[in-house]
Amino acid sequence: MKHIRSIYVFCSIVTSVHSGASKLPEETELTTNCSNASLRKVPEDLTPTTTILDLSYNLLFQLQLSDFHSFSKLKVLILCHNRIQELDIKTFEFNKELRYLDVSYNRLKSVTWFSLAGLRHLDLSFNDFDTVPTCEETGNMSHLEILGLSGAKIQKSDFQKIAHLHLNTVFLGLRTLSHYEEGSLPILNTTKLHIVLPMNTNFWVLLRDGMKTSKILEITNIDGKSQFASYETQRNLILENAKTSTLLLNKVDLLWDDLLLIFQFVWHTSVEYFQIQHVTFGGCLPRAWKLTTVPARPCSQMEGSCCIRAISMIWCVTQVLPVFTACGYKEGSSTSMTPNSWSL
Repeated sequence: MKHIRSIYVFCSIVTSVHSGASKLPEETELTTNCSNASLRKVPEDLTPTTTILDLSYNLLFQLQLSDFHSFSKLKVLILCHNRIQELDIKTFEFNKELRYLDVSYNRLKSVTWFSLAGLRHLDLSFNDFDTVPTCEETGNMSHLEILGLSGAKIQKSDFQKIAHLHLNTVFLGLRTLSHYEEGSLPILNTTKLHIVLPMNTNFWVLLRDGMKTSKILEITNIDGKSQFASYETQRNLILENAKTSTLLLNKVDLLWDDLLLIFQFVWHTSVEYFQIQHVTFGGCLPRAWKLTTVPARPCSQMEGSCCIRAISMIWCVTQVLPVFTACGYKEGSSTSMTPNSWSL
């Protein structure tokens, strides 16, 4: 069993949900910025030698097959935050240099696929797909490194089409999630998995499957209506075949019962680094928690001070101290928590 080396709980850092996204090209490029211009169609008078084209935050609702034909050197195309409802990937057939395509935060309901062999970053997250929009052509994009997806229903067949791709990051930005087929996430072959949940989602099954999927797991938007207890009563806390060594939880709003259940669950897994940020605690601390409910784990090779001790103190706080000071948090700071104030 690997050892948890550091545990952090803090709320002072705001990160983008696209923290795993690849950086834009650093070399000098010809950039055309048409963002925030209330455009309803792609302008016809743009410079053909443009390599980076930003059309974000406009009113585009439909792309024409001829919109980008003249941009033979186009490498980066940003179309996020528009109103596009349908996407035909063949629109970019003549953009042989295209490496980065962002169509997130639109109203996409369907995608007509065409293999863009050179594409490395494709973001279709936060759209209105009924199911995850993957097919055989998606699997043919062998150079793909970053893939952003969305869909109200997630099933194994969606990911089987891209299971052979060796991805750096998969980002699931979900507006709604009405169905999740258990066992779907572990089909993915990715180093990092980042999931942004809609409200009132059963977080527990996604946490378990996510930890079987990637070395780095990040989950954002965890709320108190996630039905932890009802799901966990039928499950054992021990998780087999876990891959995750770094676990990041963002924007967490839970009752203490649920939060403690997460700590207990993580304690038994492969996690070495566990970070929670933007945390709000609710409810009363359980009075029956005992230190013996957390099995001892070796504390060698820990990063920072009092990391394991801090989580142990959380488990027995109502029996040991009326005021709990958690040590070893971000930059050596400490946070005082009392039974009447559980919001960091």
